[in-house]
Amino acid sequence: MKKKLILLFMASIILLLMIACETKPTEPSPIPDQTILKGRVVYNGEGLDNVQITVGSAGSKLTDENGNFEFRDIAPGLYTIVCYKPGFEEVTFQVDVIEARTTSVEIAINKLQIIGTVRDALTLEPLSMVCIQTTPPTGAINTDGNGRYVIDLTESGTYTILATKNGYFPNSVTVNVNRLSVTADINLTSTGSFQVNIIEGPEDLATVTTANVAFSWVAPGATYYEFRISNTEHLYPEVWTQIDKTTITLSDLDELTDDFYKFEIRAKNLQQTSEIVSRRFKVSAINNNSIWLKHRRQSVSSIASDFELEVMFKEVANVALVNVEIEFDNNKFYLTDIEKEESFWQQSDPDAEIIFLYSEISDANAEGKLDFSIGLVNSENLVESGSGCIATLKFIARNFDGSTKEILFTNQTEIRDQDNQNIPISEKVNAKVELE
Repeated sequence: MKKKLILLFMASIILLLMIACETKPTEPSPIPDQTILKGRVVYNGEGLDNVQITVGSAGSKLTDENGNFEFRDIAPGLYTIVCYKPGFEEVTFQVDVIEARTTSVEIAINKLQIIGTVRDALTLEPLSMVCIQTTPPTGAINTDGNGRYVIDLTESGTYTILATKNGYFPNSVTVNVNRLSVTADINLTSTGSFQVNIIEGPEDLATVTTANVAFSWVAPGATYYEFRISNTEHLYPEVWTQIDKTTITLSDLDELTDDFYKFEIRAKNLQQTSEIVSRRFKVSAINNNSIWLKHRRQSVSSIASDFELEVMFKEVANVALVNVEIEFDNNKFYLTDIEKEESFWQQSDPDAEIIFLYSEISDANAEGKLDFSIGLVNSENLVESGSGCIATLKFIARNFDGSTKEILFTNQTEIRDQDNQNIPISEKVNAKVELE
């Protein structure tokens, strides 16, 4: 019996082995290929967690503790990826996701910062140990040996950076930070070096040959400037005029008799006013043998509407008589009087008799045109030469509309010698009147 059981067991084993040999192994089912976008965000080479990754229509995810992220079953195509974490710069770029493949990217991002250098405003040398503070506050720091500072931010916004250092005036700048770092350089002015330097314009006591004179200047640390023009003839009110620019052009300047213009400029900021810097200069801009109206440019307001113009000679030779015709806008100006000036005609003979003829004032105003003649009669020397005033015209201005109108010589203005021959006129220089 025992023998039969052993035979039966062995037969069962043989049968199982035969069945196993006849059964083919089952192959695993293939996994379809997926379209995957994955990546890693790093800061200073280390993975950065909790960075928001936005991939267009595929949505947003946060990076894990190692800076990794993954989007599975994403549709293929071109995507704009935006990476953002508070306190860091926003990074935006595009990536082309290919169908049935894994697209991998590595993204490096930087801290959100305000970076700058503080320099001496005059020498432009960097300043170390400058205290830097911000509003809203981010903590006080000092500039390094190269004058550089770096402020780490936790969020975007508008920040005012204040720089202070002993021996210098404080200065500040305001910047707008919108998810990208910005640069904010600051210049500090020494408490002992706040001054104006004229870099363009006539040298002191120079004579210029143009009626338009330009000045330019620099004054590191200034927020605005004040200037004034003066001379002994008081052509300009001796008051300071504020200007925000660092250049000015003085236009249509008169020629003064043995007198200098004086241009003065000073700089200002919230703490102080600089020393006054000045330049004196003469103007010789009109050719010899000319006739001109002084003042070449003037402003008239409704408060003081009357003004005068002088009819001037510039270095004329051997003149016996002048016929002058002046034209003006009778809607803007009203002629009130004309006066002869004798000093030019009596240089050689103080007793010289002067002829002076002019049209009626009423007729001049009706036509907007004045005619007058002035010259020598019954004199030992029937001619005069040189420069000077020959007549003064008095006007009242009206219709103050901000316009500038010319009062001018017509072609009928002539200079004649003692034989009544015409003397060619080099220039006829008109006057401009601003109606303020």
